[in-house]
Amino acid sequence: MAAMDSALAREKSPLWLLRWLAERKLELALFLLGVALRVSMRFSYEPTAAYDFPWHWELVEWMIEHRRVAPADTMLQSQHPPLFYAVAAALYSSGVSLANMAWLPVACGVLRLGLTWVALELYLPHSRWARASALALAAVMAASVHVDGMIYPEAVNCLWASLAILLAPLAFRSPLRRRLGLALLIGVVLGMEMLTKVSGLTIVAAVGCVAGLELLCSKGALAQRWRAAACWGAMLAACLTVCGWYYARNVARFGRPFVTSFDLPSQRYMMEESKRIPYLHRRTIGYFMAWEPAMYSFPFGHVATGANPTFFPAAVASAFVDYWNYGFSQVHPLSKSGVWHPAASTPPKVLRAAQLAAAGGTVIFIATAAAWFAVSRRLWQRRDWGRLSLVATPLVMLGAAMHFAITYPVDGYGVVKSAYLQYGAGPLCGLYGVSVAWSRQRLSRWPLLALLLGALVLVAAYTLYCRFRIRIFPA
Repeated sequence: MAAMDSALAREKSPLWLLRWLAERKLELALFLLGVALRVSMRFSYEPTAAYDFPWHWELVEWMIEHRRVAPADTMLQSQHPPLFYAVAAALYSSGVSLANMAWLPVACGVLRLGLTWVALELYLPHSRWARASALALAAVMAASVHVDGMIYPEAVNCLWASLAILLAPLAFRSPLRRRLGLALLIGVVLGMEMLTKVSGLTIVAAVGCVAGLELLCSKGALAQRWRAAACWGAMLAACLTVCGWYYARNVARFGRPFVTSFDLPSQRYMMEESKRIPYLHRRTIGYFMAWEPAMYSFPFGHVATGANPTFFPAAVASAFVDYWNYGFSQVHPLSKSGVWHPAASTPPKVLRAAQLAAAGGTVIFIATAAAWFAVSRRLWQRRDWGRLSLVATPLVMLGAAMHFAITYPVDGYGVVKSAYLQYGAGPLCGLYGVSVAWSRQRLSRWPLLALLLGALVLVAAYTLYCRFRIRIFPA
């Protein structure tokens, strides 16, 4: 980071950005590929095909008519925080068409990809291989591109999260006065995120956990450590100042700040049987430990979410394939094709690309998990609190996703979706990049390098075919 700052400080020419980009032609090409994929969602994706679109849009229309925030139990999806719906209502009321409303998530997705690139430059400065491979994965991951074209809150939520994740390590590295300013800014950003989706709470928790470790385990004077920790208290206060009013409404109405559709009349009936089962008995060990080989022959629902549900196969498949069949391949779910399944229909060429992407995604998942353990250990040894906040975020995010799946064991309704995890995908892409860079360091590891890069090609091939009908492998 210091090297990057000094290099920019020395550069006096207004053309410094062009020169900087000229030194990064590969990264620029990958970024532009990601931009093109996201822009394609505006022109070749049916805007009404987004997850639960009719119910999300019903809430937008309700807000246009009533000009206020809907209580959480008004309708299905009104349990979500109001920011996205308020913005969509304002745009639609001012004359923006439904088709052009897709520019909102597309713009958020492009900005998020740009923030991911910036974060990679800041926090992986010594390995171009790591940065380029991580940026490539962020650019072509199917779930990421899919989310960035859907007219619903996730793309906006991911943008706020990416900004907060980017800023947190800078704050940990800064002297007290600058840390306080950054912590307040992060608090505002997280407050905006929690007015978009409640998942921002996991970033608050991740930063809070690392701040607690810094307070307890850093080597500075105790008074200095307490002053540093107080900055994160200010972050929390700023966050609550921005979003607290909304969650206070929920407390007044429901007795708790966070509610889901499964807690409300719209879908409460689905939980009547599960609520009679103790929390720790609602899922088996196999749900989290088992794998589902069938996902490689048909990586669509309900292969890992049917009679024998499994958490990680569903998460992996839905990250690299349109697992729930919501139009990413430009084939309507109800259209006739050579392959049919109760939850998905898809042409054979799309199916073949999806099978390969599921295999490649599994390799990337394993490499990323291994890199997380190795990197976390190294960062802990160095007491690198800033980068520890990066690896803490996906850990807390995963814990929250597992808690949600246990609390609401209704797998057919998509309680496990990689779309829900895209807000924390940036650090995971970086960890994949670290695994690529590590495998390149020695000749004996080059077979692993070939496997990792081959997996990325398989993942990219699916996305490119679905979006552009560019076929890399024969059907």
